[in-house]
Amino acid sequence: MTLRLRTTLPVLLGATLAITACPGAGDSGEGEGEGEGEGEGEGEGEGEGEGEGEGEGEGEGEGEGEGEGEGEGCDTAGLNLPDGFCATVFSNGVAHPRHIAIGASGDVYVAEANAQDGSTTGALWALRDDDDDGVADVTEHVYDGGASGVDVDGDQVFLGLGDQVLRFPLTAGALVPGEPIVAVTGLPSNGDHFHKSVLVVGDDLIVNIGSATNACQVDNRVAGSPGIDPCLELDIRAGLWRFDKNGEAQTQAEGGERIVTGLRNGNAFTAMPDNSLVTIVNGRDQLFENWPAQFTAEESARLPAEEMHFLVEDGDYGWPYCFFDPVQEKHVLAPEYGGDGEEVGRCANIPAPALTLPAHWAPLGLAHVASSTDGPFSAWPAAFTDGIFVAIHGARFDAPLSPEGLPGYDVEFIKVGANNAVSTPVQFATGFAGDPDTITTLPDDAAHRPVGVAAAADGSLFITDDKGGRIWRVTYVGE
Repeated sequence: MTLRLRTTLPVLLGATLAITACPGAGDSGEGEGEGEGEGEGEGEGEGEGEGEGEGEGEGEGEGEGEGEGEGEGCDTAGLNLPDGFCATVFSNGVAHPRHIAIGASGDVYVAEANAQDGSTTGALWALRDDDDDGVADVTEHVYDGGASGVDVDGDQVFLGLGDQVLRFPLTAGALVPGEPIVAVTGLPSNGDHFHKSVLVVGDDLIVNIGSATNACQVDNRVAGSPGIDPCLELDIRAGLWRFDKNGEAQTQAEGGERIVTGLRNGNAFTAMPDNSLVTIVNGRDQLFENWPAQFTAEESARLPAEEMHFLVEDGDYGWPYCFFDPVQEKHVLAPEYGGDGEEVGRCANIPAPALTLPAHWAPLGLAHVASSTDGPFSAWPAAFTDGIFVAIHGARFDAPLSPEGLPGYDVEFIKVGANNAVSTPVQFATGFAGDPDTITTLPDDAAHRPVGVAAAADGSLFITDDKGGRIWRVTYVGE
């Protein structure tokens, strides 16, 4: 597998594209979950805002959504989408859906996280739309266990749990896969970032293993606590690992290989058409809370940026020693390692990001969509092909705002050109959190929080929400 690096200067979020709700749009789903979760403190991490949801919902169809509609007047299922796009609520039957994968047949597989309060246990779910109306008619429970990552590769489904990755065999025509095989075991699952994202690329199974801590301090998230130097958790965490997709009972030490390091939490990653990898990293927190003599509350709200990187083999992306300041447009030394907010020090050779998103916005899912004359997205507008969709969970506290007035809580699109040149992100889907004018406390007041995004072979885009327990299917019908 070839990994490539792009080091353009960062592009700050801010450009918008005209986004409207189609006439007659409304929230066609009923009864979102209660979703009160507080988050884990990092604002981008593990199972924040796990609401009560809908329960396990194994029945026939959720009944939400009226299909895509045709042309003007189509439904958008409560979302604000660009002209010509429609949406249905594909499912309200999974309480806390995280990542989502679509098989070649159109069957949908969803990884569900445990409820933060312990009220529900996560699972792997399989969903099928029998009548092509954009709504799941069948929802089947496959496996019990709090999960976040999922991918489908031909006749296999991969599920990323906290401490292992399972592989389920699929029989042609069957919705529910067979008994699981343990593909990877013994993964570290304690600490701040325990969720595992998974992706099959060629013969490789790629697994994100996030950091156990915020900044590798002696005492995690404690004011004034110095950084451990060298940071020992880098040996087994804060990077991407590669395994054999057909292997069994592999471990990081036996069968695993670290691809890149220095990614605090690369939960959001995907493959480009040439099989190179790209991620948008969830940056650190608590600069003001832990180092008030060096950073103001306002600086802490805008620092550090969430960094997008086209990854290079054996690359080091800086955590915990460095973070990226989007105003100074450079990596600076972290205060835990003697930094003052301006000193570069050992960060001089850390690759610059291809672009940045504002601090604490928590990108959690990526999906690449390519254009072609006969491909599934050939009918989509050029503005939303040949690039990456980003599901942004949203900040848990005051942070730099989007043009809509919320710190994230949307799906954005980044155009990627030749040599991985990127354009400024534009908003694709908004309205997840609700009316910004009525929201006073985040994430509690947000109705929905995007997590996973996946492109299907029929030219539709799926979006998950782990706060309200909803899955949308977005299609393009033309303006």
